[in-house]
Amino acid sequence: MTPVRRALVDTPSAWNFVAAMLAAARVQQRSWASNVILLLRRPLTPALGFLAVLLAYRISGQTAVPEESVVGFLIVGTLAIQAWNATVWSCGFALQSDAYHGTLPSILASPSNRMAVVLGYGLGDFVLSAPSVLVTLLIGLGFGATFDVAHPLLALVAMTLVFISALAIGVACSGLFILSRNANPLANFLQTPVHILAGFYFPRSALPDWLEPVGGLLPITHALEALRASALDGAGWAATFDEIVITLLASVAFFVLGMWSLRRVDHELRRTGSLNLF
Repeated sequence: MTPVRRALVDTPSAWNFVAAMLAAARVQQRSWASNVILLLRRPLTPALGFLAVLLAYRISGQTAVPEESVVGFLIVGTLAIQAWNATVWSCGFALQSDAYHGTLPSILASPSNRMAVVLGYGLGDFVLSAPSVLVTLLIGLGFGATFDVAHPLLALVAMTLVFISALAIGVACSGLFILSRNANPLANFLQTPVHILAGFYFPRSALPDWLEPVGGLLPITHALEALRASALDGAGWAATFDEIVITLLASVAFFVLGMWSLRRVDHELRRTGSLNLF
């Protein structure tokens, strides 16, 4: 038995956390698998988004961004869009989704950790995003995207950090969306500014000097820059070290914010004795 496995067995609360997280991930996957249209829409949505923005670049005559081709730049940004959609919308609306389907009372009454449920929805969506990532890369290659990967492991780590950082933001949103009492409008309001500030489709260097640092507060911004550097510019570990460290530190901060916000939700539920928050 491995040390990790032994630690989980010896710590029932940790094992229950993992079990609840995996159960939530299966629920998320089955909810999508039961609807063929949703499964087809997963890879089509980012593909169409990429094509629309690429068309806008070509209409404007913009064929390159600083030091990188437009197609490669946009393909990496599209991967970040998928990570964002897979986590912020699944984690952020995890409990609201249960309220909509009528399963929230049983979740609140169970001893399972709320964070486990939220993380499970996000991880389940990660698996569902795998075909979309493959389709995005194939479309990029079809449109002439070129990659310069000197350290494949670094590119893989950076790609993983894009999803982890998006997961951290989704966890932070999970409680904040509920506490706002107006989750859907808030999520829609934040989405486009975040896409711009984080540099998903447009280089952050094009932002006003006073606005560019705002995007730096998001962990996914730095993960995305590390991925672009390692996948498009052949950068090594030394060149991306700062971005990786900032991504990890900022992700931890967002996870802590998520833990606090979920505790506030629990406090409000106990104080009011009502599910009106949802």
